[in-house]
Amino acid sequence: MQSFAGGAGPTAAQRKGIAELAGLAVVGNFTSALKNMILIAPALYLALAGVEPMLIGFGPDGKLQGLLVHF
Repeated sequence: MQSFAGGAGPTAAQRKGIAELAGLAVVGNFTSALKNMILIAPALYLALAGVEPMLIGFGPDGKLQGLLVHF
């Protein structure tokens, strides 16, 4: 790998490579943020459900039961 300290700046190929790496870093950070948001949902559900297990759905009487009823 060449050093840029020799006075001359990076070549066009090196600048293109740096730009590609920067683009990949943005995609990696975006997917990591999506993963974190997806993991918040079940954690929030478990925190709001408390110790009593609650299912979200329709009961035998046809009415909505579970965590959504508490809001």
